[in-house]
Amino acid sequence: TYRARSDWDESKGDPLTHYTHHWEITGASPSPFFDLDWYLDRNPGLADSRKEILAIIKQYKRYGAFTGKSPVPVFEPDYYSSLLAGQSADLSDPLSSYLATENRPGGDRLRPARLFDPDYYRSQNEIFEDNGFSLSHYLGKGLFEKRYSDERIEKLEKKPLISILVPVYNPAINCLNNCIRSVLYQAYPHWELCLVDDCSTAPEIRRHLETWAAVDSRIKIGFHDNNGGISATTNSAAALAAGDYLAFLDNDDELSADCLYQVAEAMSKTDAHIFYTDEDLIGDDGSQLSRFRKPGFNRELLFSHNYITHFVVVSAALFKKIGGFDSRYDGAQDFDLLLRLSEETEKIHHIPLILYHWRASDTSTSINHDQKSYAHDAGKTALEQSLKRREYNATVEDTGIRFYYRPRFQAGRQPDTSILVWHPAESGSPCESLAALRRKTSYPNGEFIAVGAGEQLSGDNNPSEGRMKSEDRQQANLPGEISGAGLLHNRVLTCSGELLVFITSPVADCSDGWLEELVSCYRQRPDIGIVCGRVFYGSDDGPSYTIPDTANESPGYFARFLASCSKHMNGVHCLQSVRLCDGDFCLISRSLYQELGGLDHLQFPHLLAMHDFSFRMAETGKKIVYTPYASITAPVPGYGEKAVQSRRERPHDHDEKRRFQEKWEEMLTVPDPFYSFEMLRDNNIDLTRFTGWLRGRTAVKKALT
Repeated sequence: TYRARSDWDESKGDPLTHYTHHWEITGASPSPFFDLDWYLDRNPGLADSRKEILAIIKQYKRYGAFTGKSPVPVFEPDYYSSLLAGQSADLSDPLSSYLATENRPGGDRLRPARLFDPDYYRSQNEIFEDNGFSLSHYLGKGLFEKRYSDERIEKLEKKPLISILVPVYNPAINCLNNCIRSVLYQAYPHWELCLVDDCSTAPEIRRHLETWAAVDSRIKIGFHDNNGGISATTNSAAALAAGDYLAFLDNDDELSADCLYQVAEAMSKTDAHIFYTDEDLIGDDGSQLSRFRKPGFNRELLFSHNYITHFVVVSAALFKKIGGFDSRYDGAQDFDLLLRLSEETEKIHHIPLILYHWRASDTSTSINHDQKSYAHDAGKTALEQSLKRREYNATVEDTGIRFYYRPRFQAGRQPDTSILVWHPAESGSPCESLAALRRKTSYPNGEFIAVGAGEQLSGDNNPSEGRMKSEDRQQANLPGEISGAGLLHNRVLTCSGELLVFITSPVADCSDGWLEELVSCYRQRPDIGIVCGRVFYGSDDGPSYTIPDTANESPGYFARFLASCSKHMNGVHCLQSVRLCDGDFCLISRSLYQELGGLDHLQFPHLLAMHDFSFRMAETGKKIVYTPYASITAPVPGYGEKAVQSRRERPHDHDEKRRFQEKWEEMLTVPDPFYSFEMLRDNNIDLTRFTGWLRGRTAVKKALT
């Protein structure tokens, strides 16, 4: 390859000596497999001197190769090394190892990257001269001719043109170069990159953009004569775009090499109008600092903060319909855009892969929430306006954390509400709990009822007969035992409230206006079926259920994980939709309760009655909303967990868990839409084992993917 790039031939001696004496001074890379500009931009700590090329190559050989650095685009050292795990291969320089084997006779060559198949590439393109390398052919020619590097790309059902919009203003040159290259070297070739400079004060920005535009016809550029701000600049980039979809990339961030392929694959499988991905935070050299895993589209969580952020791809027609970005919300323009887009459609698809790399900088809100205080205020105003357009009766308040907001809903009509408080006999008099609850609410139409273990079920132990939708239920209680779920169910029949509040522990304290908050959240949307509040155990929230302990077979642990995993992942301080309610502290309408036949206290007497009710309710299309702004505090630190521990070995709790797993096996196989199962991979938890744990099976037919 050096021969093709220089005037060297065998008569001129050793090629490295020739390069050192004659060509190094030109600043030219010695090989297509060492892209000097690429390597310097991705390693900003190195001296940017074209007179020190050999020193830079030595740095790669002695350090870069050992730390996963690639000297050329497309090659992925960590991925390639993983293919050779367990083999006796010298991986001190993974690229050299690959090049030593790429031209071996026959097929089945190892891939240099996830989406580069050298055998497929050779089969689809002309015979290489001198048995050349498929990778160098692709980098030098195939890439710019939009040739597919992998059969999976060719076979995509949909291959839309995706226009990536980049507003540019005074970025560091190496970061801008890395940003542009991350698009240029996308495995999916049907893209265009639309960059508009917003009158940068650094004169070299224009020259760099013009240089890049000459590299590939898919790169379009534009320039503002005056600084217009990020929204106006992104709209200018959109005006250059011809794509079916628009995507948004900051001028110092990067896309993963498979980003657009993964987006196009999702487009082929769904009819969504909007797509978003997971992301990570990277340093100057591209090293990963942290990961941000996200849930599926969560309307209420979006009302708390912009959890979607990057990478966002939207139908160009929908973007045009809402009028693009609004300069009034500069600083929070992406939040405002997502709010307005989600007013038009909830066909919003989450791709649970880290496909966007958000670069940390001193002025970026990615690491410093004290920066851009105007952005927080702009986001607050954007949310206020969105709630108004949606006809929510609400105001927006600060939470004390930048870029997080509290929508304060107003109930309007205040229906009669019955508050049923479970109070075990061993907890003493219920008077203190009821008094604590009454003190912190001024709701005018509430009745407070203590439900205790000394009460008896009425009639034939199935008081729902004739008053609620009847269901055939097998008696699951132990002989002579009255369950808590049964007593709550019985009391529903005798109380008068149009709305029902269940509280399943004694109460030492609660938040001001807790009942008003539950009722107002419930009454905002007709698709809300249950509203859950927050429970403190003493001074904290109890243990975290973000990551499952699949060795824990406790029925109580199982019940709490199902109900808590997503809200712990997404932040217990945030309003959000959840999949399941555990019944500890929640509100539901009497009419819905009766429609679904109430709590199945015979099958699920202690732990899982409300879990079962939640799954039954989901079949009606109703949603569950969690609000942290209605809270209760159990009287003893750890009270709730101690209660779970005390029940751990009771045989009928294990039977209850087994019945729940059998009834809802199919539902438990479907991932919780508000919980990211990629967190399991991040924590080295086997998905097959996790699925088996959820379903109560040691042998699993198929794993969650």
